[in-house]
Order: sequence, then C-alpha cells, then structure tokens
Amino acid sequence: MAVKVFVKTLTGETLTFIFTEEEFKRTRVLQLKTKITQTGGIPGKISLGYRLSFNGRELEDQRLLSDCGVKPEDTIHMIPGGNGAGVCTIQ
Repeated sequence: MAVKVFVKTLTGETLTFIFTEEEFKRTRVLQLKTKITQTGGIPGKISLGYRLSFNGRELEDQRLLSDCGVKPEDTIHMIPGGNGAGVCTIQ
C-alpha cells in the first residue's frame, strides 16, 4: 500500500511524496530533504538553509520520520534557517 507524506515549502507550495509502507518505515529526515531537492522543491545550493518541522518541532536529519510522530497523510513544514530549538528526540 502507498504512503503519502506532504511537505509545505518555503513558497507555500505543497509537495507530495509517495513511499511503500516498508520504505516509509526506513525513511530518515535527511532522505526526505534529498527527495525535496531532487524534485526541485528547493534549489540544491540552499538545501542546508532550511529545516523541516512537524507539530512545531524541528526534525533532526538522522531521525526516522516515524520516530518523530510523522504518519501517512501528515504534512511536514519547511522553515528557514535553524537554531536547534525544539528538536525531535526519541522518547
């Protein structure tokens, strides 16, 4: 079964990413950022100049999306810059 995750970009556009269930379980935040860059969601040269946020918490690159509470059909938000506050941690 296909799993969709949405990303709201800095320009307000919503990107849709489709994963298999198994792929979704293994997807890390950094892998999603790579997919965003590959689809043209943000130019590669500024790909490090943004963060991804879900439910008001920054998502760390090495974390699995599922560890941060992201579920199928959820929307992750792209936000500019970063200071490390509110980082998603595994509990």
